[in-house]
Amino acid sequence: MEDEWKTENIIIITDDGEEADNTFLFHRVMIQMGKNAKLFYTKKKVSAKSNSISLIPIKMDLKGSINCMDSFPADCLLYNIFNCNYSPLNTLFVFGINEHNHFGYGSYVSSTTSLLMLTKLFGYRAFAMSSEIYLNESYIEDFFFFALNLIQSFKTCIAFNINNLNMNFKHAEISNAKFDYYEDLDTNRGPFCLLTYNQNPDYFKNGTDGYYQVHKKNYIVELF
Repeated sequence: MEDEWKTENIIIITDDGEEADNTFLFHRVMIQMGKNAKLFYTKKKVSAKSNSISLIPIKMDLKGSINCMDSFPADCLLYNIFNCNYSPLNTLFVFGINEHNHFGYGSYVSSTTSLLMLTKLFGYRAFAMSSEIYLNESYIEDFFFFALNLIQSFKTCIAFNINNLNMNFKHAEISNAKFDYYEDLDTNRGPFCLLTYNQNPDYFKNGTDGYYQVHKKNYIVELF
């Protein structure tokens, strides 16, 4: 069954709204490669909402391969799994491409990375991306095949953070530091408390995601 997996359907989900230039470029490159690629973007930026789902009816503006949803990223994921009948044997989910890093944030508050866990529960393949820089078509195409080789080789979910236009990725561990910043957010779905780690570079050990982010190196985080 492993050898039968193909990436005919690619579902891209971003929590950065319509301003996510890298995400829209990624979608365009997938279309040019002949993939059945669909992009779902949130109406507003809803970063750091983890696996939050809406408790009220969600609004969708479905327009073929580019779709807007007034909801959380997890709503977009569940909509595709339960309503579109995609087979795990020919479907890939891609989360991101956030145009910022995850430096200082736990994976359990990041929707980009935590959605990987939810996707695996339903038996689908997926990877997540964040980028500190603007990507180009050539890099995205090369990266796509690079990422496919990795997720077929490792039985895990992988989050990529890009700081340079190369394929040199370090394997990183999630930073283990003390929370030092608390932010109370008011959202249209109720209050939300955002926790971040201490972002002093001296507190990050070599080999952690924070260390590589401070030194602007590409890195990979294997979530489980």
